[in-house]
Amino acid sequence: MKKVKAVSKLTALALTILMMLSILPLQAFAADNEAVQLRDGTAFITADMTEKQVKAELFTALVANPEGKDAQSLNWEYYCQGKNGLLKNSAWGSIDGFTSKKLLTTYTHPALKDNANGEYDIRLAGDESTQVKLTLQTSVEIPTASIATKPVTENVLLYLKDDLTTDFDRFRQDLFNAVYDAENSFPQDLTWEDVTFQYNASRLDTIPIWHELEFTDSTNIQKELADGGTFRFKMTVLSDPEYYTTTVEFKAPVAVFERAESALTLTDKSFTYTSDANALRESFFNDLIDWKTSTLPAKENLNKDFFTVEYYAENVVLGKPGGIKKWVPLEGGTFDLLTYPAIGAGEQQIRVTFKGNSTHTAATVEQTVTIDKAKVKVTVHSTDKFADEKLPEDFVTLSSNDPFTVYTIYLGTTSSVTSALFIDLPDEMTESFFIDLLNPIVKLVVGRTVDDIIENGITIAEINAVINSPELKNLITTLKIDLGVIGTILDIIDNLPSSIKEIRIGFDEPNVAGSYSVVAIAQNENYETGIGVGMLLVKMRYASVKLVFNQEIENGKIAAADAANFDFNATLSYYGVPVDGAVKYLYTGVKKNGAPYTSTTTAPTEPGFYTQTVVTIGGNYQAAPITRSFTIT
Repeated sequence: MKKVKAVSKLTALALTILMMLSILPLQAFAADNEAVQLRDGTAFITADMTEKQVKAELFTALVANPEGKDAQSLNWEYYCQGKNGLLKNSAWGSIDGFTSKKLLTTYTHPALKDNANGEYDIRLAGDESTQVKLTLQTSVEIPTASIATKPVTENVLLYLKDDLTTDFDRFRQDLFNAVYDAENSFPQDLTWEDVTFQYNASRLDTIPIWHELEFTDSTNIQKELADGGTFRFKMTVLSDPEYYTTTVEFKAPVAVFERAESALTLTDKSFTYTSDANALRESFFNDLIDWKTSTLPAKENLNKDFFTVEYYAENVVLGKPGGIKKWVPLEGGTFDLLTYPAIGAGEQQIRVTFKGNSTHTAATVEQTVTIDKAKVKVTVHSTDKFADEKLPEDFVTLSSNDPFTVYTIYLGTTSSVTSALFIDLPDEMTESFFIDLLNPIVKLVVGRTVDDIIENGITIAEINAVINSPELKNLITTLKIDLGVIGTILDIIDNLPSSIKEIRIGFDEPNVAGSYSVVAIAQNENYETGIGVGMLLVKMRYASVKLVFNQEIENGKIAAADAANFDFNATLSYYGVPVDGAVKYLYTGVKKNGAPYTSTTTAPTEPGFYTQTVVTIGGNYQAAPITRSFTIT
């Protein structure tokens, strides 16, 4: 596929000529090379070698990162011994030979190729911080490689990798196989990894500009291989202990491999919601793409990462729709300073894009997909506790880690043999702005605020009065509030037997001893409402619970004049600390006139003989009964 040219061919030609005439420096259009990295190495250098051959040998032996580097552009220095008659001096200087001066004496240093075998310190000119060891071998005579080439008549193709980058190694291999005439070359066993390639990027055949195959030019002044056409190439044989390097030039036509046009079609299957966006992408890859009717590479050669899946989302502001829609990833996120949620259950418009690979072009398709609500398992772990204890955090657990709004309803019989109903509301409800909106309405209807109701409970009759008030109905309509699970709970309450409709509802976990049936309701807009049931036993405390008379009757006698102001009550305590409890009293006896006396509320004040019994019936604390007999004189 050819790129659109940013400048005309005429402008490109003019700029190239200016560059060749040094009016514009060529470096201005070339990418910066990575810094040269050196290593210790061995080079085969003889006295009859040219400067270019010496540089090529040093480049091969000592440069650790040769890719994209020009051997002839590097200038080398080495540390060697110079002479002046019988005097000697070691110094750094050019590998072509140099002179040094010490104490007014000038010394002559030979060129590197004129030295004997041995080890020499060597470095790049201008870089005194990095030096390496060169093992020089000059006594081995080896031939120069001789490479014969074949005419290349068919296009050598540029292929893409699956990551959509050009596969230049494959191109090197194909180019080498097309041009290398092994039968007429020395050596005859070269491979594409034994050579390097450059190509002429100039638009003027007479003035070459040599670049590595990967060269790109954003100005379009020079040619890239991806432009296609016939190019001049240089193939350089890397140095080897058995032969010297050599370079040959040849021409070859180049073209970009034409990939097949992709076509993408989708099925009409529905999917189950999951908060794991990667799992949803995997489901789309396996079941949403219609592999039979699509024009794509074989499924076994692809995976979900070859595709992007987006959905048409609406931003949210403080949990409410913001009105601005945009294609975003399935997991949502922040784009253009706006927040978009992850894809949820319902009818969703999605866009699937095949990115393309080495054999097929990219393709995109849009379609509406149904994402069904998922199921959640709600488990109530039946347990027991004392009234003054909190339930464990794992009393209600869910099969999903997604955030849910959980309502827990407790209906049972207390230790005082009365019916009790508790609704444990989620924190977000008891702390939300909705409470502030409800407070004036609820106070108008029942005379108390919502905060007071949550603290002290409410009767079903009061709930019905609030629900049926026009003020609340208007608020729900105005704010478009979905009562959701609250509506379900109200339906449950409305269907309770009339015998318990006068009980007071508490908004917390049970704090009264008794046995309760538990219903936990979990709500999330992407899940079907989940319900779990269980049992809860709220136990009474017995240990260290005592009843103690507030005032003792000395010697079992009290005057009638003192009885009216006497404190006949008893205090219930737990570990010595007074606590509230269901304390009951029974007074029995015979008055002085012989009339019997019995009361559960009022202590006797007339002369006579009496017995007082104090017990606890129900409540959260159970103490042993206490009794005493006394005479009023």
